[in-house]
Amino acid sequence: MTNEDVVVKAIETVTSKAVTDSEFRALCLSNPREAVKQATGLELPMNFKLQVVENAGAHYTLVLPDAISGEELNESELEQVAGGAVVATYDPNDPLAKPGMGEGYKPCF
Repeated sequence: MTNEDVVVKAIETVTSKAVTDSEFRALCLSNPREAVKQATGLELPMNFKLQVVENAGAHYTLVLPDAISGEELNESELEQVAGGAVVATYDPNDPLAKPGMGEGYKPCF
């Protein structure tokens, strides 16, 4: 199982439990790290920040890369900052949700 598979499975587990369990939902909002641990057994790294918000419209967090000097990056530095992301929204009632991301998930773009 890839890291992406683990993340997708953890998201599905946490969100499905939060939909039906009001105490767990409150824990997700107040202490998401503990909620993930309780639901999946996974301990998130301390440098991993997780924010959980209520579904109250659009919410997007943009993570900026580390600041660099005005010099061009060498190949090694380019490798370190190159990456990608999966951005998805959750709406279990949305008929356009993309299969394979878990029920109710669809890409934002």
